[in-house]
Amino acid sequence: MNRLNPKPASFAHRFNDDETFDSICHSCFQTVAQSAHEPDLQSVENLHVCNPSIVEHYRELSKAVSDYREERSDVSEGILNRSGN
Repeated sequence: MNRLNPKPASFAHRFNDDETFDSICHSCFQTVAQSAHEPDLQSVENLHVCNPSIVEHYRELSKAVSDYREERSDVSEGILNRSGN
């Protein structure tokens, strides 16, 4: 957490084929650090500040996908209702 990011960020850790670890921010999906030792990732994670335009981009994308799924669900229900199921 920092003054620009009021909520503490959370990170996924991915183990790579070259035996290093990546730290990926759950908010902006950026790889913020890579290290041979997983505990070393935390110091970089603590300094990470998401780019607001990237976070907004993913929010808009998530909403568009959600809206699309809702529309598809409505279409499917309409087809089922017309066929008597």
